[in-house]
Amino acid sequence: MAPDTGDGRLSGTTAIVISYNHEAYVTQCLASVVDQTTQVDRVIFVDDASRDGSAAAASQYLAQSGIDHLVLAHEQNRGLCSGLNEALSHVDTEFYFYISADDTMEPHRLGQQLRHLARLPSSCAACYSDAYRIDATGDRLPEVFSEHYRWPDAERRQGNIFGQLLLNNWIPAPSVLLRTAAVREVGGYDEDLFYEDYDLWLRLAERHTFAVVNEPLVSHRVLDTSLGSVEFGAANPRFLRALVRTFGKHVDHPEHSTLASDQLWKHARELWSAGGSRREVSSAMWSARRTSLGRVRYWGFLIAAAMGLPGTLYRARRRR
Repeated sequence: MAPDTGDGRLSGTTAIVISYNHEAYVTQCLASVVDQTTQVDRVIFVDDASRDGSAAAASQYLAQSGIDHLVLAHEQNRGLCSGLNEALSHVDTEFYFYISADDTMEPHRLGQQLRHLARLPSSCAACYSDAYRIDATGDRLPEVFSEHYRWPDAERRQGNIFGQLLLNNWIPAPSVLLRTAAVREVGGYDEDLFYEDYDLWLRLAERHTFAVVNEPLVSHRVLDTSLGSVEFGAANPRFLRALVRTFGKHVDHPEHSTLASDQLWKHARELWSAGGSRREVSSAMWSARRTSLGRVRYWGFLIAAAMGLPGTLYRARRRR
């Protein structure tokens, strides 16, 4: 267990703030990060080639705050995972968290999570919390994250959560405090993916435990233009390809191979329905053939594809 400094901190925390066209929210977000009752040691602000004044607003606010900081302003858009890996390379504290520049934190967020982690062994890689959901103006929406996304029972949302996490992702990304060494151990963020969280949670949960604070410690802003609103959908081939890649990493898991394979096959099938190519769907289904049912599914797909049946036929059958 890491030593306690006596003021609620262990051996330091870095805040990574990720921005893309968030000028309207940057100052509010950074204020919630800087004004924690347990102060962060450093703020790394990553702006991914915003077309507004996000980077300038962040630079001005952080300079006036007096906190140790680094602003990484990209001239070209590089994607979320690339920016997070760049920021991670500058982290030299035991813990870090990342938050989108349109989200905010409760003042006691960091202190509460650090105190929680201080009671747990170093095999615990992450501590997350519930989250408020807010609209563009900052007003709270009716349901908190745990209600809106139907969190699993208390005993299944902490400790060894890998099997439960294979079923769905219920963890609010801005709420997660991460152990830096654990994230580096699993290779950081996958830059072939356009989203960062679910893939990392699964790779961490394969090897480590998770902790949870059940009260909302952050506010997640729900916008029509956000990545989740625009890209996440069962009819979006880009999203489905990302899920196929994510679940394909776990089909050899010694305990949960069948579940991972079932999820891989499910999303490969959806990719076929969404217009994915025969080649990419076949490759994914081949990886999912870990059980006799998986092999039957694979050969069934090949027969259907050889007969020229379109993937959209499956979608039409489901609607009836």
